[in-house]
Amino acid sequence: MRAGSAYWFEWASHLLTSPLRGGRNRAAVSGAGEPDETHTGQEERGLRPLPPPEAARPEASRLRPPRKGEVKTGAGRGGRASTRRLAAAVFLPLLLAACDDGGSSGALSGYVEGRYVYASAESAGRIEAMPVTRGGRVAAGDVLFRLTSTEEAARVAEAEARVAQAEAQLGNLRSGMRAEEIAVLEAQTAEAQAAFDAATKDADRARTLRAQNVVAQSQVDAAEETLQVATARLEAAQRQLAVGRLPARPEEIAAAERNLDALRSTLAVAEATLAKRTVLAPASGLVEQNFFEAGEFVGAAQPVISLLPDEGRLVRFFVPEPLLATTAPGRAVSVSCDGCPAGLTAEISFVATQPEFTPPVIYSRDNREKLVWMVEARPTGEAAGLPVGQPVDIRLLEAGL
Repeated sequence: MRAGSAYWFEWASHLLTSPLRGGRNRAAVSGAGEPDETHTGQEERGLRPLPPPEAARPEASRLRPPRKGEVKTGAGRGGRASTRRLAAAVFLPLLLAACDDGGSSGALSGYVEGRYVYASAESAGRIEAMPVTRGGRVAAGDVLFRLTSTEEAARVAEAEARVAQAEAQLGNLRSGMRAEEIAVLEAQTAEAQAAFDAATKDADRARTLRAQNVVAQSQVDAAEETLQVATARLEAAQRQLAVGRLPARPEEIAAAERNLDALRSTLAVAEATLAKRTVLAPASGLVEQNFFEAGEFVGAAQPVISLLPDEGRLVRFFVPEPLLATTAPGRAVSVSCDGCPAGLTAEISFVATQPEFTPPVIYSRDNREKLVWMVEARPTGEAAGLPVGQPVDIRLLEAGL
């Protein structure tokens, strides 16, 4: 900026001193032969001479009728001189301010930027409740808003009922027959046991009498046949009781278990869908904006609340090319602003790899000085509470400070 300030000062001086050059123009028109020192000095400095006054223009140009919308004031050289003096009085202070680049202070201008989180629901619905307000603070996990969930709650209840049914069926397969059915089998087994005992006694008695030649052999054969029948019936009853106490076949149990797992997955999906109807704060921070109110309908993934997390503030500033080599992530910078406490610091977290405001061709040192690189620093300590948009001054700290 300072390299080109001399040109702007000369341009302002050119405007301020332009009335004195009217004599040179008049002399040129009248044919006087003495040179104009002011004009010669401007050409040596590379400034463009002023346009000739009205008197030096062709006669036809001065005598032509005014065009449509044109008003001839007749101010002539005096009017243009006043205009130049007014322009110099207006722009010279601005140029002086622009030429002051703050090089003596070494501060870089920047501002605090916020990285907002936009809370939205994954499905469309009507807002049932919104307990937070704009400007309020929330903690991580607090409810930001809740959508109506009648249908989702019904799906959860249906899935729970199906899971309960599958669990009962699986338990029945694993436990076998009911207790009442087992009792019937046990009674049948006891009856078969009694018949077997009686048949055994009859057969033993017949054998004893036969040995004494008291009964015929036919009675012994009949008693033994009755014993065989009783033995078979007792064995059958015992087997039925054992089968009744066994669970179902392994294949049936495995199929029931897989069916129960599928129903439990369906229940989990229904519960997750119901839970997503309530949107929670992902982090502690400040509620910046409520885009909707309770009772309004919102679409899927449509932002409802913007949240500024406590860790969402960044200090953004720009460094010139001479300071780029010493600017790297991890370096500490001091942060100061109007009305802020002293000693605020931040740590550089990002340095842009591409410059901004780049000239079309870069060859000279002057062109390199026009380049700036965007830098972002994460505030530390009290600086993390600076408001978003706050203008700040940045100074690079020495390593180890």
